[in-house]
Amino acid sequence: MSTKKIILSILFFAVISVAVTSCYKDREELLYPFNCATSPATFSKDISPLFESKCKSCHDGTQVSQGASILITYSQISTDTAGIRYRCLEIKDMPRGTTFTSTEEAKLKCWLDNGAQNN
Repeated sequence: MSTKKIILSILFFAVISVAVTSCYKDREELLYPFNCATSPATFSKDISPLFESKCKSCHDGTQVSQGASILITYSQISTDTAGIRYRCLEIKDMPRGTTFTSTEEAKLKCWLDNGAQNN
């Protein structure tokens, strides 16, 4: 094989490798950050699924003996907005065992700042 073919092969594989892996670590939240001003968070679309995926395992009523509030329905979540803001956005010790992404935090903050409406 000639030197020219070897160099072209190496260059070809380098370009393919860069193309295949270039978007691997792109995260949607970094590419398209949440904007509360243009798209306010809603309970049904943003907050309820967030609590379902990140909070329900501890706040579904089975952990009440350990002091965990039940946070499943809108009325349960909306009555504890001060505690949710404090634990999730200020001291950030919730959710346990996982974390909110920056987009999830922004949506929760947006929803709370806009009056925690049942929308």
